[in-house]
Amino acid sequence: VIDLGGGRGVLMAAILTKHPDVKGVLTDLPAVVEEAKAFIATQGLGARCEVLGNDLLASVPQGGDIYVMKSVLHGLNDEKVVAVLKHCRAAMTTSATLLVIEAVLPPHGSPSPLINMLDVHRMVMTGSRERSQEELRAFLETAGFTLHRVIQTGTQDQIFEAFPVEPRRE
Repeated sequence: VIDLGGGRGVLMAAILTKHPDVKGVLTDLPAVVEEAKAFIATQGLGARCEVLGNDLLASVPQGGDIYVMKSVLHGLNDEKVVAVLKHCRAAMTTSATLLVIEAVLPPHGSPSPLINMLDVHRMVMTGSRERSQEELRAFLETAGFTLHRVIQTGTQDQIFEAFPVEPRRE
């Protein structure tokens, strides 16, 4: 499992603890990875988890069976979202799976004060925004994925399970 933008490693630690036969790679910006290495080590998972400094806007590590991104895309503008997803696609084999976990805007007109507040906050602070299911689906398709399913979590987060599309042969 490769956790892209994995922060200090809480999600990766949970995955590895629940699945003792799995190995992981956590990537995040170089300024973050020392804290992640320390946290992973305190959880007794250092032997099963490599921690790499990496900028997702430049590349994504190859070799994963499952790629996970939690709360990464909403911090990026549309152009950078597509760039990161294209780097994911380039790194993945056609048998790999991408799991994108993001807070999702409800359908237009549906009340959701928390998500709407987060959306406005992101626009003001970073120039990015929360997105709808349809927008995330379109980004995935543009980057070379097909959306297999959306998993509801009972929170504002939804899990988008996507598979790489086989490149067309001319």
